[in-house]
Amino acid sequence: MAATPWQVGRHLTVLTVDDLTVNESTGVITPAASPASIRTYVADFDDDFDVDLENIVPTTSQKRNFVPLESGTSFLVQEILRNGSSPGVLLGLVDGGSTHLQVVWDYGASTYTYQGAIQRTSRPHRKGASVYSVQLQPIDNGGANPAIT
Repeated sequence: MAATPWQVGRHLTVLTVDDLTVNESTGVITPAASPASIRTYVADFDDDFDVDLENIVPTTSQKRNFVPLESGTSFLVQEILRNGSSPGVLLGLVDGGSTHLQVVWDYGASTYTYQGAIQRTSRPHRKGASVYSVQLQPIDNGGANPAIT
């Protein structure tokens, strides 16, 4: 089975990372005025989907019955670090105090957006290219804003 064009890495044209500002009282999320584009320096990125399950069964049953409790996504992006005064866009944003990021990427004619809180960062040291990794967890972009009474 042949891969569709958007599944092939060479069709990734632009990966843009924005700093997000979250207003704690209203929940409004605002992207930065000038996003920082990462071009040709991306080592890897993953958009993962996962479901948390729990085995809920009556005490008289020996069969498993996994029930979905939560579902969500996570996003990992790794940037190849460079030498000089500006080693990397992600490193600069995190060192500058960013806690939330928006990642926008294009696959062919389609554009995808992920908004998340920074869960962890890492700078693995290995042979070859040095990379900086940022793991994001999803945030509510205002689609669900229930009133708490």
